[in-house]
Amino acid sequence: LWGLLGLALVTYLRCVVMPYVMWDDNVMIGENQIIRQPFWEAMKLSFTRFYHGDYLPLTLMSFWLDLKLFGENAAAQHIINLALHLANVALLYKLLMGLRLRSGVALLVAALFAVHPVQAESVYWVSERKGLLSMFCLLMAFWSSEKSLFAKQRKWLWNVGYAFFYLASFLAKATGVLLPLWL
Repeated sequence: LWGLLGLALVTYLRCVVMPYVMWDDNVMIGENQIIRQPFWEAMKLSFTRFYHGDYLPLTLMSFWLDLKLFGENAAAQHIINLALHLANVALLYKLLMGLRLRSGVALLVAALFAVHPVQAESVYWVSERKGLLSMFCLLMAFWSSEKSLFAKQRKWLWNVGYAFFYLASFLAKATGVLLPLWL
């Protein structure tokens, strides 16, 4: 797992010197008035409105937090995206190992996920955090669902975890709503 995380880190580490990508980052961060509001106003606006054609309250509030902690510092926001990607790689590997796949197969699949060029967009575009957050929550929902199947005690707690992460996944990006179909 550590080698896999190191590979992903080396692959995407240059993101820390990247500026905002003027494709969506300018709209999602630079021009976004919701994330410039005080906390409760930002929460209200995030949860009651669509922004730029999407319903992304969890993603918008993560940008709000970034702005409060780091200002408009693209490097810090890219580091957050990279950390989320690394967490997703680790979760995927652990889930695959939990399926009792051969460790080599789990490692190969997780490595492909970790360094595949399609992941570059999510790491290098701050505005694509929605995909990273949604994937994190989906993987946590899968993990909670698996744990609930084999839990001897507190099965209800794993089911609550599943419901929480499932809900969070589509509050980050709408594609999370498809999770029950996958399960």
